[in-house]
Amino acid sequence: MKLSLPAPESNRLPALLVGVGFVLRLALARFTFLNADETYHYFLSAQPSLAITYKASLTTAHPPLLLVFLHYWSKMGNSELLLRLPAVLAGTAFCWLMFLA
Repeated sequence: MKLSLPAPESNRLPALLVGVGFVLRLALARFTFLNADETYHYFLSAQPSLAITYKASLTTAHPPLLLVFLHYWSKMGNSELLLRLPAVLAGTAFCWLMFLA
């Protein structure tokens, strides 16, 4: 299956919609508290070493890669917005990739 990109002029409306969706996701991430799962993921990933983080990730049903990623991501800071930013970016990228497919 070959992935063909739409013409640039036909990308304007979808790009605008994805951009608006990004801003809305970012606003929601900024003005709401972490839910219980997000807090649990942060506490599991906030271990002193990667090995301990991996061992802690085995106690949950969520994939270890998420907690390993959060272990390194949280080194940039621990604000709620920063901890939610990967999910916001992934959700926006998913919408754009589904448009391209």
